[in-house]
Amino acid sequence: MSISGARGVYSVTARFSVAAPPEKVREVLTDYESIPAYSSSVVKSEIKSRKNSNVILEQVGSQRILPIYSVNVHLLLTVEETEDGIEFEDISGRDFRIYRGRWKIAAIQGGSEVEYFLTAQPAFYVPGFIANMIFVGKAKEICRELINEIDRRSAPLSLRYRRERFPKP
Repeated sequence: MSISGARGVYSVTARFSVAAPPEKVREVLTDYESIPAYSSSVVKSEIKSRKNSNVILEQVGSQRILPIYSVNVHLLLTVEETEDGIEFEDISGRDFRIYRGRWKIAAIQGGSEVEYFLTAQPAFYVPGFIANMIFVGKAKEICRELINEIDRRSAPLSLRYRRERFPKP
């Protein structure tokens, strides 16, 4: 995981591997309306329009900054589903001056390698050290929750039933 920032623009890159084929990873990433079910920070994810591999997606997220303070962010994303992943960009300009990124999926032996890249510039002031913590923490959380969802959907039906029926404490 890496982050860089200059003049209020932050770039985050994360990479992970999963024991699932690229088709399964793509299935989870493009199931946009199910994102709130497994992502703790996405409150709403609704497809506004779809034309072939192009999607307009509205998302609302909630980010806790301090124990007593949280921020809701609104995104209207243009999403392009490409051969090797997904590219997205916020077109609303509401909470971010810049918010664009991609998910890249590659087949590897025994599964898939997934790369996440985001460049963002909030439309509101955030001190650099706090923004670094937020963007790195959020990227780790997104990747961890995505890995869990890919693993859950890739598990044999009997194991999925057991996990849902008898979750770990």
